[in-house]
This record gives sequence, structure tokens and C-alpha cells, in this order.
Amino acid sequence: MELLEVSLLHKYARIRSYMNDLISGNFVVYDFLYECLADHIESFVYDLAYIENEKVIRVYYDQLLVDSKQVSKELYTLVITIFEDNEWRF
Repeated sequence: MELLEVSLLHKYARIRSYMNDLISGNFVVYDFLYECLADHIESFVYDLAYIENEKVIRVYYDQLLVDSKQVSKELYTLVITIFEDNEWRF
């Protein structure tokens, strides 16, 4: 596994942790946590564009869609928008 793939795995774990906090209600300020999550997702997608393996990109994309849909429709829409805004990178 390449260093970038390890870094992405670590970033995704943090994203998933934020999502779990939002789902469970284990947070202090929802808006702040949501903004942090949005920033992490944007950074993640930016880094994901440097992966050459299309299968890895597809797996992360699909999983991010599934996970974000569990949190809220707004986050799901945000994920789609972030990927569309960065489509030129892929």
C-alpha cells in the first residue's frame, strides 16, 4: 500500500468518526462539526485525485456516498457536489 493510500485511509477514518458523532448526537455544536466534516471531505477528495487506481477511487466514492446518506440528505448532496466540483481532477 502506498503512502498516499495510507494517508487517505487515515483521513477517511476521521471523516467516518465525525459522521458517527453526527449520527449518534455525540457533539457539542452541530454546525461546527458539520463544517469540519465538510472541510475534511473536500481535502479527502482533493487527495483522492492523486490516486492512479480507478478501483480505489470508485470504492471510496461509493462508500462516502453510502456513509454520508446515513448522516443527512444535506451531507449526501454536499458529497456529490464536492465530487462534481473536482471532477476535472479525476
